[in-house]
Amino acid sequence: MRTRRFYSRRQWFFGTLAIVYAVDLLDTWAKGAACFEGFGPEYPIRNIVHIAACLVAMATRKPWYHATFVIAALLYQLSWIARQFEII
Repeated sequence: MRTRRFYSRRQWFFGTLAIVYAVDLLDTWAKGAACFEGFGPEYPIRNIVHIAACLVAMATRKPWYHATFVIAALLYQLSWIARQFEII
């Protein structure tokens, strides 16, 4: 039952997440070239890939895709935070 409810709401959930990544990209760009370039070339690629993955997640009901996306995104985000903010 819960799984069915999740899949019925996946469009707005992943649509909102895609918008968050797009707004983050625009917000960083609006802060100026120095801020945007400070994150390196990985930053825009990261956001575009996340947006694309969210669009796929909106379109599919395949549990393996959603599970893979969640695990990969969380592991990548932890890696990104650690590398950007020199935690490691």
